[in-house]
Amino acid sequence: MKCRWIVLALAIALSGSLPACFDLREPPAPAGGSDFTPANTPDILLSNLTAALGTYNVVNYERCLSGADRFRFLADPTIAANNQGLFGNWNLQTQELEYVRNLTRLEQPGRRGNLVLANPRINNLGADSVEYIATYTLDAYHQDTAYVYTRFVGQMILGMVRNESNEWRISQWRDTKTDPLTPSWTDLRQRFAAR
Repeated sequence: MKCRWIVLALAIALSGSLPACFDLREPPAPAGGSDFTPANTPDILLSNLTAALGTYNVVNYERCLSGADRFRFLADPTIAANNQGLFGNWNLQTQELEYVRNLTRLEQPGRRGNLVLANPRINNLGADSVEYIATYTLDAYHQDTAYVYTRFVGQMILGMVRNESNEWRISQWRDTKTDPLTPSWTDLRQRFAAR
């Protein structure tokens, strides 16, 4: 009989604390959040690209590009002519993402990259394709002491396409040097692709 009272007392005590087991709580915040927004417009795609370069985020940078089977980089013709071995076979996985990984590995602590686009023009090529033309200034801070350049200027022509998820991606990237004394984005790719 005494045993029943002890069991009953324990059951009553436990039942008072059981509702707390079923209380709703806030889910934990994701670690290392993302500043990537689904690119439903070309403008959002450009914002994602700018943010990825500002934080040296290789994953988000890759999400801006159309994929290994569709992405193509066309280097500045004067630089490409002197380095056909690199730019003649440029592809997404081997060179494009590798230069960003290497730049990330050598980034200057506490300094963010910065991409500024100016004089933009958009040519609609169809319902799922546009051409974006702009001049750029890219500040890419790195710790490669043998390479003094951190500012790159030129003109970019981006071919953007809408994928099956209705998101815009860069399928073609053409770079052109605009100042013979200042390196362009092609120079940056050339320096950091083959490390």
